[in-house]
Amino acid sequence: MTLNLKFAFIFNTVKTLKQPLLLLLAFCLAQSLIANQTEAIKSILRSHNVTKLQSSLDSLQKTGNVSDVWWVFEREIVPQYEESICTFYCYQNQSNDQKAEIIFEYKINLIRCGDSIIRHLYIAKVNVRDTVDYHLRFDTLDSYKDTTGFHKLDQSFKTIFKTAINEKDLFDNELIYGYRCGLAGSAPYGYMKMSSYVEANDKAALVKWLQSASSQKQVYAVQGIYLLCKKGEKITPDEWKMIGYVKSKKGAIRTCSGCLHSWDEISEVTKEFKFKEKYILN
Repeated sequence: MTLNLKFAFIFNTVKTLKQPLLLLLAFCLAQSLIANQTEAIKSILRSHNVTKLQSSLDSLQKTGNVSDVWWVFEREIVPQYEESICTFYCYQNQSNDQKAEIIFEYKINLIRCGDSIIRHLYIAKVNVRDTVDYHLRFDTLDSYKDTTGFHKLDQSFKTIFKTAINEKDLFDNELIYGYRCGLAGSAPYGYMKMSSYVEANDKAALVKWLQSASSQKQVYAVQGIYLLCKKGEKITPDEWKMIGYVKSKKGAIRTCSGCLHSWDEISEVTKEFKFKEKYILN
């Protein structure tokens, strides 16, 4: 019996049984099934192998134990190292008893070098609905860091961006790149912040974004520094190299244009910012 069918049995039982003890038992059974599924994913992650993780999630989806597996993005941090986010769900919808609807959403943040996982965070978002609203709880179910592998990543990042990597900037899926978004054509936060730096001729702030591990911040920095260069600002040879690297990075970022939201390749988004050698400080 698949996980969803087991949930259906449990919650259909809940709908007909009103005794508090039986209700508690049914809920505990559901929690037990989720715990078993969580342990299965943890076991897969302990292989520290991307191909095994992908194939295992595909198999679990085919058997109905998980749903809607989606690799949100896979993009380059520095050469040979990529960051990825994978999401999937376990859920049970009850059309007649909305109080019994419980959605389990999971996210795996990982850093890979080739087929090896050097960093992962396995996170659960439990979304429980009552008669009034949703209640959210976020739990880190499992984490791992290969200290040697992450040190090599950090050293490579320092070589290119002249600073240590800030792990908090990784797995950025919230900052959206664009000019005008939504029906009202409002500028997204990142664009407004970048524009304020350009208006203030604050190249230092833009360079700090260029040195961030957030690809969205890096792309906004490339745009902002380009606009400053058009105003007469100069960049150092190191900044020139950083900009060149960001423009050539593999992977996509979230973009918006009006009501259209999409994922576009970094190289495609930045190709309009054509830096000239005359911008380099002698």
